[in-house]
Amino acid sequence: MGYELHVVHTESWLESAGRPITRAEVDAVVQADPELSWSKTDHLNGLYDFIEWNGQSFYYWDRDQIIGKNLLEPQILKLSKIALALGANLVGDDGEKYTYRRSFWGRERVVEEKIYSRR
Repeated sequence: MGYELHVVHTESWLESAGRPITRAEVDAVVQADPELSWSKTDHLNGLYDFIEWNGQSFYYWDRDQIIGKNLLEPQILKLSKIALALGANLVGDDGEKYTYRRSFWGRERVVEEKIYSRR
């Protein structure tokens, strides 16, 4: 098991089936970004298509969302740019939202907005 980040069109990744990120949308982003490609070798149980970033599989498309698991900061930054290109949200398993930011001087970072559930 591990911690996943989800690129979705909804606020919660649990609701992504209601407004899916389509294969055609992901294809368009992959085609437009020379750093991205569809993996020709990696598949998760033959069901999910992996997306390579600079030749390594870090993300996969799962019918209605893009998922990254146990990512490091540079991989999260790239995933946030993918979400931005899709007009989508980047959210964690626990509902927190990650947002891409670029400073006036060009520094890139991802800001995490913690979401706490009321119990």
